Amino acid sequence: MLPIDFPGRNRILHGPRDEQGNPTSDIIDLPSFTDDQVCVSRWELSDDEKQQLRHSLGIYVFLWYDSIDPIYLSVLCPINDDETIKVQPVQKDVLYKGEDRGEKFCITYWEFTDDEIELIQTIGAFWFVIQSGETQPPVGFMAENPFTPETII
Repeated sequence: MLPIDFPGRNRILHGPRDEQGNPTSDIIDLPSFTDDQVCVSRWELSDDEKQQLRHSLGIYVFLWYDSIDPIYLSVLCPINDDETIKVQPVQKDVLYKGEDRGEKFCITYWEFTDDEIELIQTIGAFWFVIQSGETQPPVGFMAENPFTPETII
């Protein structure tokens, strides 16, 4: 899944940069909207990911933290015309905690309704809201279940 630009975006979050402003990693830019309480981004699914979503019925969310800030995933734009947020992020249970190259991460799962999945198949994208204000931690998504029975906590 890749982040995509959208009307109403009020900032672009960048990955690490060197002193000249050049990217120092393969982290891509993240178009986002923030109101200093939540950060909103929009993510596009590939055809393969849309097919995986039909089987998984939800999205696995990866965050580089010990715990997950309240989140919300939506197929409809969560930003009102007056630049307020229509949704209230909720705390999700952590399914897995791990460490990658010294950085801690956790995984949770957001389930979609059948109607939402059908809409994602048509639109090809969903909205991600995280209660983190002006910044958003590095994040990744998967429609395919990343777990084997041994890894579920």
